[in-house]
Amino acid sequence: NPFAKGYKSALRFPIQLNFLDEASAYIKCLKNQDGKLMVSSNRKTGFIGFLACIQSAKDLFHKLVGCPNPPMKYLLMYKFSQDHLELFFGAVRQAGGFNNNPTVKQFTASYKRLLMRSHNKGSINYQMQ
Repeated sequence: NPFAKGYKSALRFPIQLNFLDEASAYIKCLKNQDGKLMVSSNRKTGFIGFLACIQSAKDLFHKLVGCPNPPMKYLLMYKFSQDHLELFFGAVRQAGGFNNNPTVKQFTASYKRLLMRSHNKGSINYQMQ
């Protein structure tokens, strides 16, 4: 939501990037029980993934919002989430009888059904003659 407040708000100002910088510094300083940095331990994958996402968000902000003639006014970070794909594929699976491995014909049929369902929203006006 572009009108949200706090941590759920859209990225609009370079000031908001301070939180991302603080989070990045915090993740880089985390240590395990042995005193080894988590970003260099055997369990580094998730931590490096968070750092990569933070850096990508900052770069996208500078390229799309923070430039001299910005093409966008703000960034909605939820739009970069994988939730939309998961919801779509869940709907495709549901339309195909929860088949995890549909054939091309089954996928095409369920995809067309989903497209038609989203296209036919609204009420139908009947005229009395």
